[in-house]
Amino acid sequence: MSIRKRVQKIETSLTPREMALFWLESILNFDQRSHFHDLWLDPRGFRDIVAKKVAEAVLENLTEPPLKREVLELAVREAQKQTDTLMVLILDLHQHVRSQSCLNHLMVDLVIEYLHQLARYEYTGEFDVQAWDSWRELLIQAWIAVSRLRKVVDAISNTYFESHALLFPDDEEGLNQDRADLESVAQGYNRSEGKLPSWTAIDLGAELSSIACDITTRADYFISMAKARTLSAFGEIAAAQEVLNSREYRVGCELNRLQSLSKPQQDMTC
Repeated sequence: MSIRKRVQKIETSLTPREMALFWLESILNFDQRSHFHDLWLDPRGFRDIVAKKVAEAVLENLTEPPLKREVLELAVREAQKQTDTLMVLILDLHQHVRSQSCLNHLMVDLVIEYLHQLARYEYTGEFDVQAWDSWRELLIQAWIAVSRLRKVVDAISNTYFESHALLFPDDEEGLNQDRADLESVAQGYNRSEGKLPSWTAIDLGAELSSIACDITTRADYFISMAKARTLSAFGEIAAAQEVLNSREYRVGCELNRLQSLSKPQQDMTC
């Protein structure tokens, strides 16, 4: 049996993707948040455990007939790196979602400010166009940030994990709820037509189309970062630097920079 066919044999029994999904599913099914906490503190420990299991699977599938030691070691190492990259990708994504989707405080502020400015106009006739425009822009940018995050998670899931759920149920629900709540605030504003002297409807569909083109780029940025971290962990520093110098990573960094510059003054992260 050729080496190519024997590698394909591994892929039918235990691919790096399947190993990463098995690891993820075992945590999600039991909601083992403590494991993720431990991973933040000692990521190499848990990743090493999975790496050993990958090595066992590769060796089990490539021992008959025997291969040269260096060929076998290379096959083990490549399978370990692929699995580790997917694990790092999952960990990075979880951390990013948790840091970006905590918007409850902002939504409360948006609603209070909306009611405050509306009441001030109704009772005193005072209407601050600049304040309304700033409020509207903050709402749009918050909704775009959550919608973009939702689509990036979905893109990574579809491309690398066979559309498997990647987030804990309450993180998943929180992300969806954040988006729904912001849409509700926008819809409330849109119903103010005729009640305000200066009013421009918020077209969420148009706003969403404006970010569609960069979802793949942002997903590629996450996978590039995960690859670089894995290569560095495996001692391949030059290869890791090459990934960080890649177009995918540099474009993703630039998009993040531009996004941070375009944010309104009020912070939208926890």
